Amino acid sequence: MCASWGRAEIDALLESKNPSRAFGAIEDRIGEAAAADRQSLRECVIEALEEAFARATRRADDWLRAILEASPNYLRAAPSNELRLCALLVGLLKEAAPSERGELILPVIVGLSDISLLCALFCAVDGDWTNERAAAESGEAFFGAHAGAARNALCDRVVDLAATGKLWLQASPSAIVWFWFACGQEQQVYVFVKQSMREASSLARLLEMPIDRVASSEGDRDLIAVRRWSKIIDFNTLEQCAVALVLSAASKPDKRSARRFLDAYAAGKSELFK
Repeated sequence: MCASWGRAEIDALLESKNPSRAFGAIEDRIGEAAAADRQSLRECVIEALEEAFARATRRADDWLRAILEASPNYLRAAPSNELRLCALLVGLLKEAAPSERGELILPVIVGLSDISLLCALFCAVDGDWTNERAAAESGEAFFGAHAGAARNALCDRVVDLAATGKLWLQASPSAIVWFWFACGQEQQVYVFVKQSMREASSLARLLEMPIDRVASSEGDRDLIAVRRWSKIIDFNTLEQCAVALVLSAASKPDKRSARRFLDAYAAGKSELFK
């Protein structure tokens, strides 16, 4: 797929001095491709980015915002892209001192339309905030002395999205709720998730959120890590909602989504006893 689309073209665009414009051109190009090909094309773009970053240091201030702004389409294409994009951002930022990283990240938080990847990045680099002050004072926090301010600013964005119901429109609600949970607001997250079961639009995303696609000897299958997700999901209530959808939903996609959840939940529960 990369060869037919033109890997040389992707590489040339990624050498641009304007990363945001480069991503815009790439997205236009992907938009011209058949829908079935777009996931593999975006994986090709990530591969090209990984190789380009390995070859030469990039300007963190330009590429940080460009990757974060472009990320929603890549996260929606394949959840596994989240880890690869986080690794790209960590590699991009690690050349700077912690205090410089904080100075770079703070202005990005406010204007970013989708904060999914940013939440995933925070969990990846500063996920344990129990000793945040000591870490910041010792210079060990990834974002240095700005770690607390940056985390709080991002948490404020999450709370605003949750209050308006727009959290479920983000590319990866999973990354966002786990960041929120890690901010020490476990009860708020649990209540928000339970309330979201009452609305059809948020219920649809919620049924998808905890499902992982995992490899097994019998092929890939859906699975829910029940022990982990039970920290923020009332599975008894969510299971009842899914059963009700299977029995009464007018929409076939809703029925399929509910059945997929129930199958993944059953598989996850069976794993608890192995």
